Amino acid sequence: MNGVSRNLGTTVRTTLGDFLVTLADPGVDSVLPRVVIVAHSDEPAATGSLLREKIRTTAEMSGAGVFRGDRLVGWLTGVETRGLNWVRGDVVSAVIAVPAPGAEDPGDFRNRVSLEIMRASSQVSVRALNTTDEVEARAKVDVTAHLAETRSFVDISQDMQALIQMEEALADQIRGEILSAVQKAQSLGADIFGFGRMLMASDYRAWKRIHPKWDSVFAGLPVKVEVKARIDRSALETNRYEADTTK
Repeated sequence: MNGVSRNLGTTVRTTLGDFLVTLADPGVDSVLPRVVIVAHSDEPAATGSLLREKIRTTAEMSGAGVFRGDRLVGWLTGVETRGLNWVRGDVVSAVIAVPAPGAEDPGDFRNRVSLEIMRASSQVSVRALNTTDEVEARAKVDVTAHLAETRSFVDISQDMQALIQMEEALADQIRGEILSAVQKAQSLGADIFGFGRMLMASDYRAWKRIHPKWDSVFAGLPVKVEVKARIDRSALETNRYEADTTK
């Protein structure tokens, strides 16, 4: 699980102790890694004394199970799970593909650029706006990436506008993943982000007032997301990466 989480960010890292703590905490709901049993359909990657014919299935980790209290209420996809991890600051590494600047068909994989996340951090705040029990959450995510792979043609090290466009595309994709996770959590009525816990820590008097109806407050909670993405330019000084900016 640690390898999947570290390389993709599409599952959650947790322990039994963490799970038990969140079960007892009224300000946060639990998530656990999702394990899927899948059938083998390819040739064995390694040989040995045990034949592949004897191994009919294997386990894969992707996504997460969402709990409300002690009941499983739904699932997050791998991308939605990464959206949760961006907010929780648990994305250690990931490779994300964004459209190459000026790509005629951004949906074509040949017109996409792979960016490897080097560092990611987050700051989250939750506050009660006034005495009418309105609550607002803000998430700020800062990401540094470097160019991992491209199939297009221009010297990006000399084209700052192309870099800026890729940074904006990366920020937009991360923001979309976060908002997708928020919407899924709200639809399931499960505060897996721990917004209630954050409100309790920052304004306990407001939390005591709002706690009895937190489920309905959370369901309509506005979450403002700000993402700052930067592509490390130092790697471009000695490497020629090419991207097609023609239209």
